[in-house]
Order: sequence, then structure tokens, then C-alpha cells
Amino acid sequence: MLFAEDPAGHAAASARMSVGPAEDADADGLPDLWETSYFGGTDLPGGGPNDDPDADGMTNLAEYLAGTDPLDPASALRLSVQVEGHVLHLTFPTAVGKHYQLETTQGLNTSWEPVGEQFTGDGHPTLLQFTNAVPLRFYRLRLVP
Repeated sequence: MLFAEDPAGHAAASARMSVGPAEDADADGLPDLWETSYFGGTDLPGGGPNDDPDADGMTNLAEYLAGTDPLDPASALRLSVQVEGHVLHLTFPTAVGKHYQLETTQGLNTSWEPVGEQFTGDGHPTLLQFTNAVPLRFYRLRLVP
């Protein structure tokens, strides 16, 4: 059951429902409903899990997992880095309900360490700022399942 209440105190409840995994009849890792909504079907050109129809560097499977639009090259999970004086600005888009973890390392051959806690996206771009950030570090944004 789903319960809801508005600020005025009006409450409602839904009938009992069950939620299961999304149907994936062609077993390609992409839910059929997602494929149909973006590509018009489950077996059309450009709609496979390894295709990248918008040429943004993210496969359809990566776009699905990130909650981005596989047909819009501006809709991609990208970490933008800008330095102003001693302040490091990291900006990235988020999708509602997706979970993210910012990580850092001193070198690409060393392990990645979390920066702060995991957080949940709200559909708006997120800006993280670090004052007196350590120079010469690498950052990545990881989508947490």
C-alpha cells in the first residue's frame, strides 16, 4: 500500500500493489519500457545496450543506469572541474533517486577513497566546493547501485 498526506492533513491510501523487476524480454539489460519510450521498440537500430546514438561517450546501458537521456548529447553523467584561486568547484548533473559517491586519489595506479558520504540525486545539478583543496588529485563520480 502507498500512503500519502498533504500539508493540510488530507490523507489517502492506495490499494495493495506489488512492484517487481522491469520486464526485459530480449535480456539485453535494458527494460523493455525504457527501450520503447526512447527508441520505439526493443529491437530497433541504435537501441542496443552497447550503442551510443547521441555520441556522448555513454552507452545506452550506461545512460539507463545513470538516468540520463540516450538521445541527448548534453544529458550525460559528467564531472565538471573548475579551480578559482584556492577553491575547487565540482559540478555534475543528478537524476532523481540515483545514488552517488565522490571519490579521489593521488594517482591513477592507487586506490580511490570516498570524499564525504554517498548522496541521492534530486534531478538538479550539484555543486561541491572545496577550499584549499590538495593540488594534483584525481576525482571521479561513481554511481552507486
